[in-house]
This record gives sequence, structure tokens and C-alpha cells, in this order.
Amino acid sequence: MLLEPRAMAIVETIVQLGRALSADIVVEGIETGEQLQALRRLGCQYAQGYLIGRPQSLTQILAST
Repeated sequence: MLLEPRAMAIVETIVQLGRALSADIVVEGIETGEQLQALRRLGCQYAQGYLIGRPQSLTQILAST
């Protein structure tokens, strides 16, 4: 779970490093609203994962274009 203190410390450090390097950070694997809120509080601007967009088959992807 992302909100475990050790995991959050790692994520926060990576976000700070990204800021120091003026790099965009994309957080992957977001599965819950709680995780997304915690990452927003840290200043993450980009996220992807099951909560944001569920996996799709090739047929579904091609049908949506």
C-alpha cells in the first residue's frame, strides 16, 4: 500500500528530486482515491493506473480512435 510510511518517504524523495531537476514525474500504479490524494498533496502532476484508466483490449483501443 502506498500510504505506508516507508513507501511515502521514497515517493516524496523522488518527487523532490524531480523538482530539483525540473523534471515531470509520472506516478504509476494508482489504484485508490486515497493514493491519488496523497500524491497530489506531494505535488505530483501526472498519474496513471487502474483508478485513472482501466486496462483495455486492442479491440477496445482501436474502437475508441
